[in-house]
Amino acid sequence: MRRVFIWGLALVMSFLIYSCDSKNNSDENKDTATIIEQGVGQDDVVLMQLNDSLKNDPSNPGLLTRRALIFLTLNNDANRALHDINKAISVNPDFPKAYFVLADIYYQMGKFEKCKNALKKSLNLNSQDLFTRIRLAEVYMLIGDLYNSMEELKLCLEQDKNNPRIFYLMGYNCKLAGDTVTAIKRFEKAVSLNSDYVDPSFQLGIIFSEQNNPAGEDFLNKAASLAPESAEIVFTRAMYKQKKGLFDEAIKDYEATLILDPKFTEAYFNIGFIELVEKLSYDNAIDMFDKVLENDPSNLDAIYNIGRAYEAKSMFEDAYKYYKNVLKKKPDYQLAIDALNRIKA
Repeated sequence: MRRVFIWGLALVMSFLIYSCDSKNNSDENKDTATIIEQGVGQDDVVLMQLNDSLKNDPSNPGLLTRRALIFLTLNNDANRALHDINKAISVNPDFPKAYFVLADIYYQMGKFEKCKNALKKSLNLNSQDLFTRIRLAEVYMLIGDLYNSMEELKLCLEQDKNNPRIFYLMGYNCKLAGDTVTAIKRFEKAVSLNSDYVDPSFQLGIIFSEQNNPAGEDFLNKAASLAPESAEIVFTRAMYKQKKGLFDEAIKDYEATLILDPKFTEAYFNIGFIELVEKLSYDNAIDMFDKVLENDPSNLDAIYNIGRAYEAKSMFEDAYKYYKNVLKKKPDYQLAIDALNRIKA
């Protein structure tokens, strides 16, 4: 299942990247968060401004770093971003913010070891950069090194004992380690420090709903209200409602998920399952599973369930074709084997 990703555009945009102006090549950097924020939705304008500045000062590491960040976050162009950031580093190998952006580039390219090393290099140049250390803790966690992730987060707490993101990441580490009790405490601490923090609210919603705790729905509703654009959150709330037997409400949330993300295959599948098993609306179920196959042609569960729907409609020849198709792709798919035996009997 998809999940809310902790490394993304929002974090990059909130990062106070620095730059040098064209009159000062000393790399004593200015805060340029404003121009980064202005770039959202008008990246062509920002790029034009940066391109003009770089014509006058083509080796300015700050300007190159800013443009690399624009390429990465707004244009989704990791290769052009990498070209600029490598040039910035070649001009000034001691520019810590360039390594931070380099880490983002490597992350987007799926080169997580290089991502980690770039962050460590940035910290070697500026050990007091809390934001970079938090990122390093995230990367350790994402590659499964929970021990080093927690060690970095402990160092972060020494700098800032009231940072909600630190407690959120500690909670996520604990969740991944199977320590749900501590995870809840850390997520709750994060929410107490920032009541509008989506990620810990969402995680509390997931954990509590899995425990059949009524607070789960409250936190899922809160998360959905804080991030109405998140298909993942709405989908998770739909699953909670489906589990509770609130099938009509679940379908509404699945449909809302698909408005946000028309390729969210799991939402089509779950609607199809409700239509097949709970509502006995076999034609609607077939339509939904067909939607699944449009996005994921190899989804054997969808193929099998179409067979189930045809079998329920007493259309045994059609059911037989779908069951056989499943077994052609996966000969040991036991449900399809049982279904064929049932039809033959």
